[in-house]
Amino acid sequence: MRYYKLLTIMERGESTPVMAAIRNAGAPGGTILYGRGTASNSILAMLGIGDRRKELLVNIIPESGIRDILSQIEKMKIKGVAILLDCIQDDEETETMESNWEMIQVICADGLSEDIMAAARKAGAKGGTVLSGRGTCTEADLKFFGAPLVPEKEVLMIVCDKGRAKAIKDAISSLQFLQKKGMGIMYSVPVRDFRNLG
Repeated sequence: MRYYKLLTIMERGESTPVMAAIRNAGAPGGTILYGRGTASNSILAMLGIGDRRKELLVNIIPESGIRDILSQIEKMKIKGVAILLDCIQDDEETETMESNWEMIQVICADGLSEDIMAAARKAGAKGGTVLSGRGTCTEADLKFFGAPLVPEKEVLMIVCDKGRAKAIKDAISSLQFLQKKGMGIMYSVPVRDFRNLG
């Protein structure tokens, strides 16, 4: 059976009832992470989200439950987004997937996400979500990678249409402060499904 990663980004305090609703629709338990939105004022007006505290609910869900689970989230009338990503298993060949959306993720040293988001906006990004965290490196990791890593991290997640993704990634990777080793890493994954909520 195939599984998918469901990311639901919403206002702080909404994830517990959302988790209860989608558990009733067949989702197993999930993980709640805390972050903040980075949407500009024009997007704030359109979507009802912005530079406010956010919760990110992460669930791994079976393919058979996708329709019911997404339906339950939409019925909740929350303000946010639901993003469905493929989970590729080790023994499985990566299949070509048609998608109009892409998720760009940048893991960077604490305090850099605002400047990265500013560059992304200039290249066409509408907004993103910043999560706070910390690295898990050890002295051996530092020696292996050959560069000092800052333990405090931020994860910037930007969902954009495929047509803008390259320009956004180019704008981010050209930032001077990211040229220094250990300051950040960027990758992207295709988004199977994307829905604005609320």
